[in-house]
Amino acid sequence: MLKGLRLYLLVIVMILAIVFLRHDFIHFMKWWLTLFGLGIIFIPTTYIIFKAFETKGYIFSKIIGLAVSGYIVWTFASLRVGQLRFLPFRAWVCYLVLALCLGVNIYISRKFNIHRELVKDRAFLRKIVFQEVLFSFALFYWSFLKGISPAILDLEKYMDFGFMNAILRSDYFPPLDMWFASEPINYYYLGQYFSAYLTRISFVPPEISYNLMIATLFALAFMASYTIGEHLFEVFLQNSKGFEPLKYAKTVCGLLTGALVTLSGSWHTPIYTIFAPDRNPHGRYWFPDATRYIGHNPRVENDQTIHEFPLYSFIVSDLHAHVINVIFVLTVIAIVIAVAIALLKKPNPYFEKFKGCWLGYCMVIFFIGLFPATNYWDFPIYIVVAGVVYFYVNLRIFDYKFKAWAISIAHVLVIIAVSFAVGTLFHLNFIPISTEVLPVPRGTALNQLLVLYGYQALFFAMLIATTIVAYYRFNASSANEHCSQAGDSPLYAPIAEGKRPVFYDFIEKTNPADILVLILFTCAIGLIAIPEFVYVQDIYPTDPRGNTMFKLCFQAFIMLAIGVGYTFTRMFLCKGKKGYYRSRALALSGVLLIGAFMYPFHAIPYGLGTPHFSNYVGLDGISYMRTHREQLTWLTFEQFPEGEEPEGEPHEWPLVYSLRDDYEIVRFINANIEGQPVIAEADFFSYSTFGRVAAKTGLPSVFNWEKHQTLWRNHLKEYVLIGDEYFETYPELEERSNDLRILYTTDDIDIARYIIRKYNISYIMVGELERARYRGEINEYMLRSLGEILIEANSAYLIAVGDIL
Repeated sequence: MLKGLRLYLLVIVMILAIVFLRHDFIHFMKWWLTLFGLGIIFIPTTYIIFKAFETKGYIFSKIIGLAVSGYIVWTFASLRVGQLRFLPFRAWVCYLVLALCLGVNIYISRKFNIHRELVKDRAFLRKIVFQEVLFSFALFYWSFLKGISPAILDLEKYMDFGFMNAILRSDYFPPLDMWFASEPINYYYLGQYFSAYLTRISFVPPEISYNLMIATLFALAFMASYTIGEHLFEVFLQNSKGFEPLKYAKTVCGLLTGALVTLSGSWHTPIYTIFAPDRNPHGRYWFPDATRYIGHNPRVENDQTIHEFPLYSFIVSDLHAHVINVIFVLTVIAIVIAVAIALLKKPNPYFEKFKGCWLGYCMVIFFIGLFPATNYWDFPIYIVVAGVVYFYVNLRIFDYKFKAWAISIAHVLVIIAVSFAVGTLFHLNFIPISTEVLPVPRGTALNQLLVLYGYQALFFAMLIATTIVAYYRFNASSANEHCSQAGDSPLYAPIAEGKRPVFYDFIEKTNPADILVLILFTCAIGLIAIPEFVYVQDIYPTDPRGNTMFKLCFQAFIMLAIGVGYTFTRMFLCKGKKGYYRSRALALSGVLLIGAFMYPFHAIPYGLGTPHFSNYVGLDGISYMRTHREQLTWLTFEQFPEGEEPEGEPHEWPLVYSLRDDYEIVRFINANIEGQPVIAEADFFSYSTFGRVAAKTGLPSVFNWEKHQTLWRNHLKEYVLIGDEYFETYPELEERSNDLRILYTTDDIDIARYIIRKYNISYIMVGELERARYRGEINEYMLRSLGEILIEANSAYLIAVGDIL
């Protein structure tokens, strides 16, 4: 009956999707079926890695399936021998690779009798149905929220969507940069590639798959965290004596951990909504302030920092590197835990143990190897996390001798070498973005760090205190009880003769789940501490440590959230001695968690809109262009004809423009133009609506988003001596921007033809943004003479450059 109820729940979720998603349900269903199919194909692989756990890591089969099959396709499309290319990035190649993966997994299943075991394991089948229900509901829930605010507009959405479209238009990799014609993307694009890969095999249009991918990241992150929480609590129970968990405690641990990773914030929200509402810089609580606090409130010049966390990223919906990589880093954490437990459980010699978990060990290396191409910051972070966990395991196995240090160092060196080799084809086509590690000129006030991470630190302190108490109770027990516990708990090694240092003794006698969570807590605190001492220089010189804090603290938040979910469950959902201390700790913990979960109630309505049936507009991310109107306030005197300069300050010179006509041009290009011919459109600063045609079609344009290009094309930087000081300059970027201005404003057709030949331009876009950018100078008569107008939508038109060139 319970199994049937869970199937009914899955049907109910799909009915809700039909009702709430309406015309988008077909796209949602194709997307869900694609993810479900990936998961089913890779169940045997996941089963072997997570064999020690009740759920067999089912939810990770979707992530592993996406990563492995997508990586194989990417490898085929990236391989080149001279002029010889291998398989293109086409749907038939994707399905050929999936068929190959299916065959390998069938072989694994037959070899290890996995299919028969799964069919007989009714409890496992019930669990995977329950997990699929949770995943489907999370996917539906965030899809519905995205359908309230689907516009691919503002922040870095143009960049992320442009990467996706450029990849989808590419047969071979690296894909062309949509804002730097004839040159490949020189950034960590593999995350957007996986989004494009899902788009290709699901046959969902990219303007819809972009928003479905955001929902997928939310759902997979929730379920991956849920599974990690369950696994950790399972390890705790397997190695504890005298603890009786409350009913469904393991499920609660999973749900709480998943919610903390994906739906919680910091204590910034309760402090600035309840205790200090008058100190909000905007006069009211504004949800981005929780990620722009240090250096912002109070304002500190030249120290504007960023400290995002997953929920904020899901709300603003940039399909950026650090967001896409959330599901992969959670997979690394889960597999590292699985490998550690597998090694500790087996009584065989070390290398015999290793044979049983080699697949998980290799999978950790594979995922870490993806990180330089998905989000480089996570590459060193998770080498350290995996290395510390393996070091703990080796200490236990080799009885705290020097051999444990030697093998642990070997582990780390293997991870670095082999994981770097995984991304060889990316590295060969990637020009490193030159950076420099510098000391931090000023640190953060302690009270601000406590606002952001104080409540998690309290849980860390509670877990430390709890494990210390458990350690002394262990020592206070009789020798017979020690032997009994060692016999009952497969992860407790027999106590060695003689005395060992207290720290090693503590490690030996502490529950492995506690140690693993303490490692996560410690790594997270280390990540928070690093930008208080050093930072990596980037393109924001006035905010030197902003990006360093952003990327490190983002991962710290994930690890802290996992630690908090486990600690709360381990301390308060297991029956034991009840006392005043425990009741007070439970009350404090409850208050802390309530404060952390206040954030979504403020952020979701403001960031996405009120979750109401009537507010749903659809998942199409570019349909907003039909009605979008915006004011430009960036015009300078140089952009006005002589004698027509306006009076007043620049911010008083608004120019209203619409994207309605551009929408028709974009739809025409996507429906009728294949490949990646070059298009010319007006360029401007990053984070603007310029570059809209290239971003929404994937056609490479001559140049756009200047600030981002200075990061991606850092190797083009030159220094010019002016007086006694050197200044950075980017001659090629300036040249491209100037050439665009000349193309749109010259009255010399030969000069225009020269620029067209120089960049191999096939199409020229003329719309309201071009008229605004070159206001008073644009020569439309000359532009029309350069070719044929393919489509004209009111005031906007697209010119196909003629053969007269």
